[in-house]
Amino acid sequence: MGDPRGPGGAVTWRLDERFAVRGGVHVPSSRQTRTGRACAGLVEPGTCPEEELSNRTSVTGALVGLVATVLRRDAMALALVPTAAIDLARLELGVSVWKPRSTSAIRESR
Repeated sequence: MGDPRGPGGAVTWRLDERFAVRGGVHVPSSRQTRTGRACAGLVEPGTCPEEELSNRTSVTGALVGLVATVLRRDAMALALVPTAAIDLARLELGVSVWKPRSTSAIRESR
């Protein structure tokens, strides 16, 4: 449902020369509109008109990890970063409000 993009970031707090704690959040989202048939169930197949549909996707996540430096040299460092993360995803599918083409179509259907 689209390509979710959005703000996020992480911060690392150094505990000592070898260990640090890393934490972060991200909140990407996307919004997309398309046309299609939204009816299903007891409606006769093929009788539903195409209409504008909308999708909204969002993900909210947080992570925390412990950074353990394994090897440190002048221009580089090798670290292990075991990380725990949790993400909450949300998907909304919507249909535009139906508007009749004319009021005579409503009177004829009664």
